[in-house]
Amino acid sequence: MNYELVGDKAIFYSLGNFIFDTPYQRAQFNTDKGIVLQLHFTKDGYSFTAHGLRIDRSNEHIVSAELPGIFVDIQEDEYNKLIPLACKMFIAATKRQQVFLYPDKYKNATEADWEENLMNPRRSGRVIGEGLDFHIICPIAEKAEEGAWKESSLEGVKSFILEQM
Repeated sequence: MNYELVGDKAIFYSLGNFIFDTPYQRAQFNTDKGIVLQLHFTKDGYSFTAHGLRIDRSNEHIVSAELPGIFVDIQEDEYNKLIPLACKMFIAATKRQQVFLYPDKYKNATEADWEENLMNPRRSGRVIGEGLDFHIICPIAEKAEEGAWKESSLEGVKSFILEQM
């Protein structure tokens, strides 16, 4: 994921998972790519170096790679332009997940089937509201059609998001 510089502080997003390489994750895009963050602390401050990595599945090793195009400082104005497209991508990823987990039910799902799935408060069957709230995500994703994301100057991030869809 990206990071954000706020004053003299850095916020790094989604670095916690490192590697989970199951068939379920392989159903998604770019799950063979990642980042290792190296932090350098001094008494006066800090700096960081990001290292790209990739899972070489044929040899079952982690190897050095280019940083993913999404690993950039995304400030609020760019974030606001890109969030509808990111929500649209997230919905596409969720649909891929459901097709992988429940192919008999979702391989040929209609829009009505997807709406029922995404808007179900018990999507996992366990606890109401435990999953992400698609009542919020779906309306934001619809705004991607307005095209504000095209005005973003972060070409690498736009490409990364679009290739996920």
